[in-house]
Amino acid sequence: MTTLAALGDDLRRRMFEFIRQERRPVTREEVADDLGIPRKPAAFHLDKLVTVGLLQAHYGSSTGIRKVGRRPKVHEPVAEAIAVTIPERCYGMLADVLTEAVLTEAEGESAHDAALRAAYRRGEALRNCP
Repeated sequence: MTTLAALGDDLRRRMFEFIRQERRPVTREEVADDLGIPRKPAAFHLDKLVTVGLLQAHYGSSTGIRKVGRRPKVHEPVAEAIAVTIPERCYGMLADVLTEAVLTEAEGESAHDAALRAAYRRGEALRNCP
């Protein structure tokens, strides 16, 4: 799962936003309470956010006050900046694909299916380029 895909999930995005807004390490219990979900699903999704590099986790106190017992696992955003780049749109290529779809549309084939077929062919050709 990529970083961007992880934030595509509404629940994970809300978790990430909550933790960023808190500006301190946050426990899974705090996240679960804020979002109104059980702790186990909160822990699962927090671990996913750690795996993709959006959060870091360690054992410590979220409030800075040491209580009796095991220190809880806390989560906080990573220090590194998160960058997303979106490729430039290539309208000429889109026009070529749609033209090919129109010219090669088979009997009984929908325009949608013809466009997908032409786009797939174009993608395969680009993938095989050196």
